Amino acid sequence: MANHINWVKENCKLFLENMSLELQSSQFRTFSLIFDMNVLFEEFVGEILRRHRSGTLGTEFENCNIHLQARRRWLVEEPRSFRLIPDIILSDGKEIKLIIDTKYKILDREKKHNGISQADIYQMFAYGKKYKCNRIILLYPWVEELGEYKSEGKPYSFERDFRLYVATVNLKRDLKNKKEIEDLIGELSEILNSK
Repeated sequence: MANHINWVKENCKLFLENMSLELQSSQFRTFSLIFDMNVLFEEFVGEILRRHRSGTLGTEFENCNIHLQARRRWLVEEPRSFRLIPDIILSDGKEIKLIIDTKYKILDREKKHNGISQADIYQMFAYGKKYKCNRIILLYPWVEELGEYKSEGKPYSFERDFRLYVATVNLKRDLKNKKEIEDLIGELSEILNSK
């Protein structure tokens, strides 16, 4: 029991004194707290859509159900099929109206296509084909290095009726501030309702 108390005290000290750990051998024991940022980003966007559906979905998607990959109860797949599961799907019960795939990757405007990988684009095309959905949003976090923030999605076209929108969302917000939440809802609404 004494070892656990010392461990808690040492970790509290680490946080309270804003210390960091060195990667070397020592007698100090600690723990790692790691989050999969892709899952966290997906859950964050999905939860904002759920909690603020009237402000984000607009009239086109207002009657849609919101399904998240992390809660796959909505999906039944063949046992031997490849698992192509989008992060967020909006469906009206009969068909999938919109697919949103969140990627927690930092884009770089110095790179070709801002660093969006060809694999991500192929993945979106595969989602469109598999789920017979002609409207997909590929969503990244916005970073200051990208320049001025614009919330509308940039459209790309694979085929005549297939539209891919690449967009970024500004996550640098104080979510205790009502205005900041309203701005986030407005930005997501613009992205979802891009034409």
